[in-house]
Amino acid sequence: ELGEMLEGLVLNDIHHYTHVLTVVDIIKTLIKINPNLIYVCDRVMGDDGKMYGPKEPLPIYRDHLIPLAHILTPNQFE
Repeated sequence: ELGEMLEGLVLNDIHHYTHVLTVVDIIKTLIKINPNLIYVCDRVMGDDGKMYGPKEPLPIYRDHLIPLAHILTPNQFE
């Protein structure tokens, strides 16, 4: 479904987007097409010393999403 969404964006003149909130492969494609695109990574992983969800996605954020980000919005916990 995400691939179909990306295909639709490409067919609709993708280069006019300035921000994107989605997954790694789509972010990479959008940045390749438009190097001026700004990717904001707002992880919302936890607060008050507790994770909101499972810890398994942490390496994905660390190794794939954060390196692509132009702006990070961590809270004190993160």
